[in-house]
Amino acid sequence: FHMPLYRIEEKLAGRGIRVTRQSLSGMLRTCGERIQPLFRLMIGRTLAQGCIFTDDTPVKLQQRGKCREARIWTYVGGLPNAPPYHVYQFSEDRSHRHVFDFLKPFEGTIHADAFGAYEKLHADPVKAIRWAACWAHARRKFENARNGDDDLNAWVLRNMRYLFMYERAAWKRKQKERQRIRAERETP
Repeated sequence: FHMPLYRIEEKLAGRGIRVTRQSLSGMLRTCGERIQPLFRLMIGRTLAQGCIFTDDTPVKLQQRGKCREARIWTYVGGLPNAPPYHVYQFSEDRSHRHVFDFLKPFEGTIHADAFGAYEKLHADPVKAIRWAACWAHARRKFENARNGDDDLNAWVLRNMRYLFMYERAAWKRKQKERQRIRAERETP
């Protein structure tokens, strides 16, 4: 139901199903413990790919009746032409260490926004991580620009639309054709 346990308890009771909040809580805890092997496998397979997407989303964390901002980190990776793995991790803050710890065994390219942790990983001469900045995040900067050259903004946004259009078409093709489209249309 996408609700706190006390509301689920009430909703079930309204349907004649009596389950205590303690039972619901125990079920969630047991489920979380039992899926740990699957979760670790998914992390390993995600990090084994040479390219992963990552981003974080702010969420509200309620403690002692007060809310504060926490984070859900998303890491997506998988084999070509197969459903990707989606791994989620929770943190109470947006510290760089969460990204550094998760990506410690990873080597390859991360596709992400301009969060400083990704830039640091890219600049680290010891780590074999390349950062591919996100075009959608870059586009927002041009869309929201209030000052500057309007003609330049229009030109950049038009070319980004073409880039996105070519990429949508490329993803519908086999790998060789996708690479050709990228080389001929997107790279310039």
